[in-house]
Amino acid sequence: MNARITLSPVTPDDIDFITELETNTALWPFEDMIPTDKEAVRKTVTERIHSDWHRQFLIRLASPEATPVGEVHIHWYVKERESWELGYSLFPEYRGQGYGTEAAQLALKLAFEEWKAHRVVAMCNEYNTSPSRCWIG
Repeated sequence: MNARITLSPVTPDDIDFITELETNTALWPFEDMIPTDKEAVRKTVTERIHSDWHRQFLIRLASPEATPVGEVHIHWYVKERESWELGYSLFPEYRGQGYGTEAAQLALKLAFEEWKAHRVVAMCNEYNTSPSRCWIG
C-alpha cells in the first residue's frame, strides 16, 4: 500500500505556519485555552525545534505538492520512565479520512524505534469523539 501522507520535521522556515496553526481556534474546538499571543507561541515553537524533548512534524499529503494537512507532535511525558505524549491536529477539510491515525502510527514508529520510548500516551477531550474511536476498542 502506498503511503498517503509523509511527516516532515518542523524547521525554522515553518515557525509562522505552526504559530498560525496553534493559535487558530477553529482547529482546537474542544480545547479551553487556545494561546492568543502569537509572539509567545512563536518563541515556544522556536525553542521546541531546538530541544531534545519535543518533536513536531508537518503532516503532508504524499503528492508532488506535499500539501500540509496538519501537524503531529510528540514530547516527553515522564522523562525518567522514557514516556512520551503524542498529539495531532488536522485542518477540518482533512478530518475523518484516516490521516490523523496514519500520522500517529508514523510518530509511534519513530518514538519506539528511534527514540527508544518505553511508553507513549495519547489523550483527547471527552467531547472529541472522532479520535477516541481510533484508540478505543
